[in-house]
This record gives sequence, structure tokens and C-alpha cells, in this order.
Amino acid sequence: MTLRPFFLGGVMNAAGNKPPLTVPAKGKYMISDLQLCGDYFGVKIKMPSTFPVNTLSAQRLLSILQNDQPKQISLTQTLYSYIFDQDRDVSNPEVLEEALRGCGYSEKDAKDLLQRTSSAEAKEALKKTTEEAVARGAFGAPTIFFKTASGEEKMIFGSDRFQILFPLLGVPWLGPSPKASL
Repeated sequence: MTLRPFFLGGVMNAAGNKPPLTVPAKGKYMISDLQLCGDYFGVKIKMPSTFPVNTLSAQRLLSILQNDQPKQISLTQTLYSYIFDQDRDVSNPEVLEEALRGCGYSEKDAKDLLQRTSSAEAKEALKKTTEEAVARGAFGAPTIFFKTASGEEKMIFGSDRFQILFPLLGVPWLGPSPKASL
């Protein structure tokens, strides 16, 4: 698995898509649906007090870490918890620094990484993954690109498609809590 952050607003705009919250009935439904999905998958979801969340700096930071997948995954999990469990503002550089420190970065390395989020390198990295996602057909998030067990390239949209994804990968789907299914 390789995480590829992209700028959601850019993907949606390029695809002619609208954020769910801009459609009143869809926005109301989405919030209750997220809770149902969270309950089903055993994932804590508490809507942040400010939504949508400004994640641009966080996405640039994750883009910088593209070549260090273990740290990128750890930071992704931390940022998810900050947003959907602790209601922390991940647009705040101090919060991002704390997240980096919690993922094992020294104070100096965390500050250096944060400084790089405003660099041309970070902006270009996020722009590139956004353009690649659009070129491959993304219209929102989460979008999962993968190769089937037979080598065919596919795309799946949504966090509720694992029961479809796993068999295509040639992996048995053991339900939302695999350890409970064993």
C-alpha cells in the first residue's frame, strides 16, 4: 500500500464535483453516514467543530514524506486522530509539529519539515499527485487505485468498498474486524 495525498478541492473542481456539505440533504446525510461507517469499522469518528478542515499544510507535509511510507502512515494515523477524535486544528503549525514529534521526529527535524511545507518542492509534490489522481479518474476521496490479482488496473471510490476490493486483490475479506473473525 502506498499513500498518495492529493488536494481534494483540486480533484473535485477538476472533476466538476461538489463537496457533499454544499448540498444540504447530502451534507445532513453524510454526517450520520460517517458515524454509521465508523461504528461498523470500529473507527472513532467525532466531527470536528470546524468543518471542512483546512488540511493543505498537512497534505503538503504528507507529500514531503512520500518516500518514507512508515512515517507517512504513522503521521496519517496521528492526523486522523487529531481531526476526528481530538478536534485539533491541523492547520496550526504547532499542532503539526506536535504530531511530527509524536511520530518520532526530533524537534529540529519537525521544524525543518514544517518549514518545507511552504517550499516549491512541497507545493509541486502535492500538485503532481493531485494531477495524477485526476488523470486516473479520481473525483473525490477516498479514491483507491490498485492492480487486481490478475494485474488489471482498477479504481474504487469510498471507504465502504473493502468487501469488493479484497477479492479483487486475491485476499479474503474477513469483515471490518479481521481479528474478531479469526
